Amino acid sequence: MGAPVPAVDMICQQNDMPMYQMHQAAKSTRKPDVVILPLNSACASFEDKKGDKKGRQKDEEKHDTKRKTHMFKNAMAKPLAPLLWTDVLACIEFKRKTPGRTKGISSPPPSYTVTDYIPTKPEFLPVDHLKAGDPTPAPSQAPVQPASDTARLSSGLTAEQPSKGGSSSKRKAADTLESSAKKPRVNPDEPDVTVQTGLYAAEMFAANLAVNHLINLIVVDEVMWIWYYDRQGTIQSSGINFIQDLPRFMVLLYALQRFKLEDWGRNKDFLPVQLEGKQCHEFKIKDTELGEVDLLLHTSHDDRVTHYGLQGRATNVIPVTSEALAKKYTHIQDGMVAKIFWGEASRISEPKILDRVKEIAKVHPTVQGHIPELLWHHAFTNPTSAVREVLGVPEPTVGSRVLYILVFRKLHSITKLHGKEFFDVWRQCILCHLTLWKEGVYHRDISPGNLMWYLDKWQTNWCAK
Repeated sequence: MGAPVPAVDMICQQNDMPMYQMHQAAKSTRKPDVVILPLNSACASFEDKKGDKKGRQKDEEKHDTKRKTHMFKNAMAKPLAPLLWTDVLACIEFKRKTPGRTKGISSPPPSYTVTDYIPTKPEFLPVDHLKAGDPTPAPSQAPVQPASDTARLSSGLTAEQPSKGGSSSKRKAADTLESSAKKPRVNPDEPDVTVQTGLYAAEMFAANLAVNHLINLIVVDEVMWIWYYDRQGTIQSSGINFIQDLPRFMVLLYALQRFKLEDWGRNKDFLPVQLEGKQCHEFKIKDTELGEVDLLLHTSHDDRVTHYGLQGRATNVIPVTSEALAKKYTHIQDGMVAKIFWGEASRISEPKILDRVKEIAKVHPTVQGHIPELLWHHAFTNPTSAVREVLGVPEPTVGSRVLYILVFRKLHSITKLHGKEFFDVWRQCILCHLTLWKEGVYHRDISPGNLMWYLDKWQTNWCAK
């Protein structure tokens, strides 16, 4: 195994401070128990207003001294300022089956011997597990399960799971191991820990651009479960009893310490840059027609449309500038936007659908002039099914998703129009939609946010899209 990654240098930071994030006009507040951060990000939360570091030595101190100083003085202290979701690599949430209980957790053995993994009971952590009144999970004597049984999709964090044919169905409760005895939860208003960590994952997805996947950890008494999130769904590991199975737990920490940012799920193709004090992302790629395509995504722009959630397309619409595209499309005066989303791999891609719409427009006047102008597009080659195939998850390609980026001419929402102009654009949209539906092209989300317009080149006609 390789050496620790100095650019990340992960550290576990206690979090006794609410964390905030804006989602369009809505503000979220979360408070995870512990977060995993890069060391520099953890240290930054203990800077005073003058920029001095609390609990540090001189600025020229060595890196290992800096780490030890933070670990002993600040890692278990309340941050001086709220931590940023953009910096969080993972969250750790701790729960007790019975708050304040001191019995039921077995003492560590006098010595450890590395043996084959024995799944915990319950092997997988179901939603509302804290309603159960069974003893604390502990290693069982059951035989080791094959890989296809020890990594399963979870049913708890999303309202639906993908199934064959593009439809979705809820997973039966029998697929998880639940206890028969029931008792009321101590705080019925507090969401289950799996829901809490799912909300943390949604914050982490929203905070960074085109995240590939995320990892969170749930600890109930002395058992820890790993939860993996991507736009296809969620996967959870079998539990690890870190008291009785300490060697295996130490190997896990050893591996996490060697994760690069892309191993934590960050998308290395989108590089964060600063432009006039604003956070942006830069994306460059070779193109057979244009040579190199350069995109500067203005991810701090007020017009950016973000997504909050776990599963699905997770569409983001971001203002973008590009020297290569500006040279090719000199008629574009209103600007461009990039649409970034996770499309289902088994479905026809959006660029191919637009090609079909162009053919329809040749014979239907109600469609002519109403096709969004696609300037450039790219499909990435890292399907979400890849990790499921490695883990042996059943039907790994069902619901698999692929990341797309499409660049369009900037349009305006119909909600900005009033009176005669509003009715004119709305009528054009409805007529175009009706024609396409009759021709077999079904747009299933005709919401106000998807009814768009622009002024034609003479600045006299409202052209709906």
